[in-house]
Amino acid sequence: KLIKKIVPKANPKIINFGIDSSFFMGSLKTQVKDKSINIISTRNHEQIYNLETLINTSKELQNNKIGFLLTIAGNGSQTEMLMKKTKKLGLSKKVKFIGRYDYETLPELLNNHDLFISTSLSDAGIAASIAEAMACQKIVIVSDSGENKLWISHGVNGFLFKTGCSKSLYNAIITAIDKKHLWTEIGVKARETILERNDISNEMKKMWKLMDLI
Repeated sequence: KLIKKIVPKANPKIINFGIDSSFFMGSLKTQVKDKSINIISTRNHEQIYNLETLINTSKELQNNKIGFLLTIAGNGSQTEMLMKKTKKLGLSKKVKFIGRYDYETLPELLNNHDLFISTSLSDAGIAASIAEAMACQKIVIVSDSGENKLWISHGVNGFLFKTGCSKSLYNAIITAIDKKHLWTEIGVKARETILERNDISNEMKKMWKLMDLI
């Protein structure tokens, strides 16, 4: 006779990588009165992060006379192509490439902007860059790829747009601008999301508990 072995039912626990919410802090209170919207992207300049969509949307913003300035931080294999595309579309006065940045100054860099945009085609969990911006209470606009919709509630703690669609990104930006009077509230909820679900101290406490260290 075959003897069936009883295997305990799995009870998986999710531990996120987490970010340092005591380092990434900020507020939108000094930006919301400005007429021009300051936008930033800190994703690497690689195909998977799809910065072309952001450039294309910037052209549409310009065509529709939306006041904005876009800062593209970082670099990568597509930097030269993106810079040439920016110049070709006549966006040189609207889009600024600042290259590599010092990680220690990243909170300050984020806090000099209103909107954080991620056009990534794929993310595993929540990207550190998105979590960092949320912890700084930035208004995040991210592609509806991977698990982003599990972290972002559209219009509540950020905004989502159809992955790879510049028109959808444009509409999300306009929606965010229309809700400018709610930016402080949305920013606070963004930070609360990170504190509750992606703060490195809390996530490590979960790990220690599983290991019976506390």
